[in-house]
Amino acid sequence: METTVLGVMLGLLLFIAPLYLFQAYALRFSGKMVKAVVTMLVKYGVLGGMLYALFLCDSLILSVVFCIAMIATTAIVTVAKAHISLRSGLMPVLAGAAVAVVIVGSWLLFAVMQLGTEVSVAQLVPVAGLICGAILEIESKALSFYYMGLRNHNEMYSYFLANGATSYEALFYFRKRALERVATHWLAFMSASVLSSTPFILWAMLLAGASVLTAVTMQIVLVGAAFCASMCSVAVALAVASRYSMDGYGRLIQDAAAKTSVSTQPDTAASPYAEQENQDAE
Repeated sequence: METTVLGVMLGLLLFIAPLYLFQAYALRFSGKMVKAVVTMLVKYGVLGGMLYALFLCDSLILSVVFCIAMIATTAIVTVAKAHISLRSGLMPVLAGAAVAVVIVGSWLLFAVMQLGTEVSVAQLVPVAGLICGAILEIESKALSFYYMGLRNHNEMYSYFLANGATSYEALFYFRKRALERVATHWLAFMSASVLSSTPFILWAMLLAGASVLTAVTMQIVLVGAAFCASMCSVAVALAVASRYSMDGYGRLIQDAAAKTSVSTQPDTAASPYAEQENQDAE
């Protein structure tokens, strides 16, 4: 399936209807819509130009470099969206993203697609991009959740240490909560898929001319890959984070979560950690 310049221009005309409704109902979003559309066009234009040059060169080495750049960009954006310190959060997130892309991406390419040594730009770059996109949003939420728990419930962490627990054991509960955040996101997505959540991969592959069986199979496989990559990425990031967020005495370095935009006052009534605190009190 190929698009033409005329087809692209006609497609962009679809934005006129929302713009008219904004004006008709005085929604005051016209300026934001124009800004958002222009930003989107610029971003996709830059990405499209880079991908066009990459596919034109058809170099496996350049593809690997591009994938590394995507992993680094994913890590930086994840840290920024999680509102944590770049100095303490970049390396853990980078390690988690790299492990997820390499392991899950290799499994998809060599085990599921069974490409062998015939991997090309057309397979490597999209797979890495799908994994990076899958882990970005939920990993930022999980890390924000993790540091929020450490800051607002540091007494629980100190209580575990005071009762003979190691730093790893004291952090176990907070890591568990962060991984639960990832799991609930993807379980809800899988449960709602098709009816409440649109299977974009399936429809896109059908639109591109793939068979129904291939489209359905790839939708299921790629959702499973995204779920696996997210869990592995967050688990690795949390394991590495203790080296950058804890000092030599096992105490949380305040700079590690200094940018977290949450209240530092504990709210046990609405907190996901309240259950454990109540159990400790009993």
